[in-house]
Amino acid sequence: MDEDGWKSVKPFLAENKINYPIVIGNSDLGGQFGVSGLPLTLLIDRNGKIADSHAGMVDKDAFEREIQSLLKDPAPQQARQQAK
Repeated sequence: MDEDGWKSVKPFLAENKINYPIVIGNSDLGGQFGVSGLPLTLLIDRNGKIADSHAGMVDKDAFEREIQSLLKDPAPQQARQQAK
């Protein structure tokens, strides 16, 4: 939701080699997800649902534990069938 949008985000992504999807939001999108302040990080599960949200800065180790926990959850039935 940065006012500069991709202009500010792309250099950060290139420098940090981010390997997951990034969304540039606006106030309408923020309203849909109940965003009341920034920075905000949403962890999305395999079903596309918000598994957790963190306002402000978050400890890297805590994030890694949450992500590893989400990765242990089985993939949705539909995704497993498409993978075959």
